[in-house]
Amino acid sequence: MTKKAKGPAEAATSPSQSSTHPKQGYENMEVDSTSVQKTPEPSILDLARKANGTSTTIYALLGICRAAAEFADDQEGYLLAKEVPANLSATLKLATELTLDISEFIERVIVAEGKKC
Repeated sequence: MTKKAKGPAEAATSPSQSSTHPKQGYENMEVDSTSVQKTPEPSILDLARKANGTSTTIYALLGICRAAAEFADDQEGYLLAKEVPANLSATLKLATELTLDISEFIERVIVAEGKKC
C-alpha cells in the first residue's frame, strides 16, 4: 500500500509535525499557574518546641552512654572495660550537664513565647 491513510489512524501512526507557529503552545509554559501554597515560616515557639524534643532525646542518649561507661568501668573482668577510656564517664557527665543548660534555656523561650500568643 503506497496510499497514505487519512483520518484517526494516520494521527496515531504519523510522526509528529512541528508547529509552523513556534510561539504557539509555549505561552502557557512561561507562567506558573499552579497554586502551590507556601509553608509559613515556623515561629520561635515552634522551633523551641522542636529543639526541646531534640534536647530531651540527647539527654536520654547521654544517660544510656553514661550507664554503659560506668558499668564497663566497674567490671574488672569485663572485656569492654579495657576499651572504654577512664574519662569517658566524666565527659558524658559534662555533656549531660550542658544539655540540661540548653534545655533550661529552651524551656524559658517556650514559656516567654507562649505568653505572647
